[in-house]
Amino acid sequence: MRIKALLASPFALSILLALIAVCAVSAGSVSVPAGDTLAIITAKLTGNVPAVDPAVTDIIWSLRVPRVLLAMTAGAGLALAGVVMQASVQNPLAEPFILGIASGASVGATLAILIGSAAIPFGVPGCAFLGAIFLVVADLLARTLLPAGDLPIGIITALIGAPLFMKLLFGSGGNFGGGK
Repeated sequence: MRIKALLASPFALSILLALIAVCAVSAGSVSVPAGDTLAIITAKLTGNVPAVDPAVTDIIWSLRVPRVLLAMTAGAGLALAGVVMQASVQNPLAEPFILGIASGASVGATLAILIGSAAIPFGVPGCAFLGAIFLVVADLLARTLLPAGDLPIGIITALIGAPLFMKLLFGSGGNFGGGK
């Protein structure tokens, strides 16, 4: 039990994240040893000149470190979004497919494709976002207006979006985007 608690501590997880980040920065088409990667990162952070080939230093510092930092930031953002979603509906199993968010996004994207995405300011991604937001608002309204435990609201909103998506998809006769 002590090992489990130690591995779940924020300090241990931070060390693990740093080790994984160094391994991710080292990996690539140009193989760079982890020691050289660590030397480059520490030298750049302290303001010194790394004692490694300048081409390798540029590859590590200019290309790989920003990509790994961006990937870590995106992962943290997705984790935060998942926690907020689960906390807002008070369900640890909440996910976009169960809540109907994915169905709303597919309806919005399908509408954008059928209308012609050039006519819409934000195109297909914007309409997918608006469709997802519409079903999230419908889900939250249903959760606040209906008594708790009466109906599985998330499943109902998913059942609204999925058939609408199928009707739009098959009702178009395969004519997407105005093509002949």
